[in-house]
Amino acid sequence: PKIDLNALAGKAKNGIEVLAEALVKQMKKQDDYMLVGYSMGGIIAWQMAKILEQNGKRVALLLLESEPKIQNIEDILSASEPDQLTAVKQEMSMFIDSADKLSLDFLQKRYMRHLQLLNKSKLFGKIDANIIACRAIMPPHVVNVSKWSAFTNGSFEERVLQGDHYTILKPINWKT
Repeated sequence: PKIDLNALAGKAKNGIEVLAEALVKQMKKQDDYMLVGYSMGGIIAWQMAKILEQNGKRVALLLLESEPKIQNIEDILSASEPDQLTAVKQEMSMFIDSADKLSLDFLQKRYMRHLQLLNKSKLFGKIDANIIACRAIMPPHVVNVSKWSAFTNGSFEERVLQGDHYTILKPINWKT
């Protein structure tokens, strides 16, 4: 089904839990779900799994380069604007080599808004879903995907993918 992204953007301002609830309402009804979450989307996928399980559904999760709590998030949020811009440049270095000031301003605002949402979100409890969590082998990020094991009663498996936070999504990294 089509998902109304404009409506979801408004829901996201109210927190990840509200966003996850809105996404679940727009999903096709079925008994079993396989959810995939990349980066911040891992937290959203976990919240969606929790809601689906509360409604009697079976869920499995594949989480890519995601962890339940971002390290140093409070430091970035309380930093000065130039330091926040530096954090954005580091995060987006792969994309912004030739970015103009307007693009950097946009990215900085969006990045900070995402961090604020993540900081407001407090995961609690466990889900029954089995989780496979994948992390990139290369810097710049050091994502501790093993933290997800504390949030499931199901099985937990950690895998390592070739590449970094951004390049792991290229098809070459998904050889079996």
